[in-house]
Amino acid sequence: MNFQNEKAIQDWLRELLEQKGELRSTISVPDTFRSTNPDANAIWASFMRCLSFTLSNEILYDDANISKDKGKVLRPDFILNSPENSGYVIVEIKNAAKATREAGTELSAYASAMRNILPISSEDDYIKIIISQYWPTLLERYVCTEILTNRRDVLCLRPDRKGEGIVLSVVNPECFIRSLSNYSNKIIINGYHISLTDSNVYFRNKFDEHRMDKCVPGFLNLLDNLKSRAEHINASGFAFLWKDHHSHPTSQYAITLMNSITVPQTFISKPQFRNYNSDYPAINYTLSRLVDVITEGVEDFIMVEAECPNTWEVLRNVMLLQSHNDVISFKAWGNFGDSLDRSYRSGNIINNALNIGITAVSDVIDRSS
Repeated sequence: MNFQNEKAIQDWLRELLEQKGELRSTISVPDTFRSTNPDANAIWASFMRCLSFTLSNEILYDDANISKDKGKVLRPDFILNSPENSGYVIVEIKNAAKATREAGTELSAYASAMRNILPISSEDDYIKIIISQYWPTLLERYVCTEILTNRRDVLCLRPDRKGEGIVLSVVNPECFIRSLSNYSNKIIINGYHISLTDSNVYFRNKFDEHRMDKCVPGFLNLLDNLKSRAEHINASGFAFLWKDHHSHPTSQYAITLMNSITVPQTFISKPQFRNYNSDYPAINYTLSRLVDVITEGVEDFIMVEAECPNTWEVLRNVMLLQSHNDVISFKAWGNFGDSLDRSYRSGNIINNALNIGITAVSDVIDRSS
């Protein structure tokens, strides 16, 4: 279905909203969708969540400048409210192949500006809808990044002719996955062995050999905070909390903290990035920030030491050797959290933190190979 220009789509959509007061009845959705690719299913799930924002709509801003900064212009095609869930919808219309390249940048700017004009408590309070007849690679990649990495909901629609009328068809998620398949990536998982030591260990009159055991609930809460922080910065990784049965007497508990980096093969083939081709771990700033979360959480009574920066293969063996399989908890985020969720949804409940974690991590590695 070809509109002459974006204004023609705007006029049509405006009339539709004024007449019906909602978008849902104009959106054509396939009866079912199921893919063997989990990313395609995740994109579809995001599309379906967005539909709840289209059951009832009113126009709040219609091609109006929403910027409060003097001299700056931000004009989304539409901002709609969604009374059903007290949410909002940003609608961006594109009708030219070249123009779609800027859609991602514009939508991000609009979302940021909305916090200054609407009562938004979190990013779950709004969704983005992109209506376009053209879906070039850059736009497809933007959608994948928003949904799969940033965990933000986007709905992608294409105008189509149906009989005498026009419908907005949900774009097949497989189209976006094809854009990802053109890139060959390598997943690298590196991290630290983090020892947790009682700060009184060197003071005989204060040291209590059982005090660390009493701190386990606090360590579990620490892992929850660690996961929340990691998800906030869109990291992908995992952590094991385990009892250290190694002969070293001072460190009774430890955390194996891992972070994954997805590196394009074209990147690691360059000689100046040879560290990514070697066995030496590429420790990045994200890991340092997560170590800080652990340190700040227990600094009043526990000494934290991040040591042995290495690959997952090495640190896994260290954990298995020193823990004697006495693993207390496993937390995962990003791709590893998705793997854990899939395992739970399929009924694979393993009542053992070590086996749960090893299975989830292996699943991500197998899917990326």
